[in-house]
Amino acid sequence: MIPEIIARRYLVPDRRLETLSRRVASHLFADNEAHPSRGVPLRRAVMHAMAQKRFLPAGNTLLAGVEPIRPNCAILPPVTDATLPEVLERAANLWESRIGLGFSFDGCSDPVAALQALSERNAAIDLGHRPQRGNMATLSASHPRVGEFIRAKTASGPRRHALYNFNTSVVLRDEDLRRPGRADGVLRVVAEAAWDGGDPGVVFLDRITGCLPYDYPSVSRALGEIDTLVPCGEQSMHPNETCGLGAVNLAADAFWRQERGAWRFNERSFSETVELAVRALDRAQSLTDSAGDAALQKASRATRRIGLGLMGWHDAVQSRALGAEEQAALLRTVGLLFRAASHQASAALGREVGSCQLATDCPRAHLTVTCVPPTGGITLLAGNRSFALDPLPQELDRMSVGRQLASARDWQPYFDNTISKTINVPFDATPQDVHNVFLAALETGLKTLTVYRSGSRSHQPLQTHHASCETC
Repeated sequence: MIPEIIARRYLVPDRRLETLSRRVASHLFADNEAHPSRGVPLRRAVMHAMAQKRFLPAGNTLLAGVEPIRPNCAILPPVTDATLPEVLERAANLWESRIGLGFSFDGCSDPVAALQALSERNAAIDLGHRPQRGNMATLSASHPRVGEFIRAKTASGPRRHALYNFNTSVVLRDEDLRRPGRADGVLRVVAEAAWDGGDPGVVFLDRITGCLPYDYPSVSRALGEIDTLVPCGEQSMHPNETCGLGAVNLAADAFWRQERGAWRFNERSFSETVELAVRALDRAQSLTDSAGDAALQKASRATRRIGLGLMGWHDAVQSRALGAEEQAALLRTVGLLFRAASHQASAALGREVGSCQLATDCPRAHLTVTCVPPTGGITLLAGNRSFALDPLPQELDRMSVGRQLASARDWQPYFDNTISKTINVPFDATPQDVHNVFLAALETGLKTLTVYRSGSRSHQPLQTHHASCETC
């Protein structure tokens, strides 16, 4: 399967990861370009990191050298009744360039009708050998027609299958949470719909904007408020921002060695790979072409946002038979190293090429550096069985909801943005069980969440994924 993916999806005739790695690294860095502090050739270092499966950029960057580098995802300005025709045209152009989009429908008098118009336009686009991009639609809990939006993809809703190319989420703000009856009522309706088929999820928006590592109000004055997320929820962005993604693979053999019969994690190799990955995504961001959309290009050059994540956690700990205490200690070690190395790399680039333009308190080159997207194609390239930080699919039936929530809670502090997370519940779970999951997420302090009941869709995606998500 892996050689076929390399050939078909990433256009490498000889089907070899080494050839793909060389092509991408050669497009990003000149032959004589050296690392400023270590002196090693950057092209060679990135090529080796990819070939050894330590780091892999996401799908659009993996086409570097044969097609223009496109962003993995972007946020368009809020959809309103007046702007819908313009949004349809902009979105179609970006979809044709394999860019997943996030939309807020708060300004629409009939948000479901507007969503359907965009879904139909997206469905008419044929990307040939490439999978169709997913999209995100959000609506605030305070919108007068939020009930229709929540039920839009249920079995009783006429648009369930028509909206297959959109994930949906309901936005709850602090003012909603301060009114327990209202928040609980909305979550109960959301739970009934999610029980039916996995949509919508929930977004606790003020938890996102209140934890961003920059002066959020100053950037919002220039670009607009954050009110939606990218297709799988790992990045919240201001209108017209874009992001390129990638992941460091914790299961890579180069990060592990045996000493006296015990496995040891190579902290130095990991930190150096994280730093190198930030430089690779930064260069890809500089070379990214936003499909001729001037507004996207301008905002993205100003904020230089990138999204580096982690993958292969469960492959790493399962294949090396690490116990619960060892896993907990390793999670903290990895999280601290990842956060420190990624921020240090961005700060070094800020000194070399300049810090992001809009955030006056941000000394880094990038407005945000890290998030956890659901790795798809690059998981297969890495030879992993688990996606991003999720458990192996066969473990889900044995992993309690509490453990799934705790895992997301434990990882969240180490990332600038959010974790794309779906909580999986068994087929016999009730709507009340799903409601309890959302309440637990609220109490746990999570920022976003989706719940999927196994078997609730006739064409079931991998259980570790939200539907129609192809970011990587």
